[in-house]
Amino acid sequence: SGHIVYSLDPNTVFQTDFQLLYKVNEPILWLKSQLTQLSTKQLREWLPKHQTHLEMINWLNSALDKGYFKNGRLLIAGPVSSFPFVNFNGQFQSSFEGHEVFLNYAKGWPTAK
Repeated sequence: SGHIVYSLDPNTVFQTDFQLLYKVNEPILWLKSQLTQLSTKQLREWLPKHQTHLEMINWLNSALDKGYFKNGRLLIAGPVSSFPFVNFNGQFQSSFEGHEVFLNYAKGWPTAK
């Protein structure tokens, strides 16, 4: 288990509490994170590119032009091997406030503000 706090810049602080438990030789992850503020540009740069599909990265690069997110929360709990928990055997929850975010979902769709 552990607690991590780090800052990307003076406005962005990321705090994480986590535990890695073992149940019948399978690691179980419990991770809870809070984020003060993150720009859409920082979000795109933060994604683990080696684990994220290229289509998703390209979509995020074009879909999120500007703005920032505040008061972000993330919870991941369940067997590590089952992530992203398609069979409902774990939890993956995320919430945040979007500020001045413009979402260009797809060509021909109106921009969401």
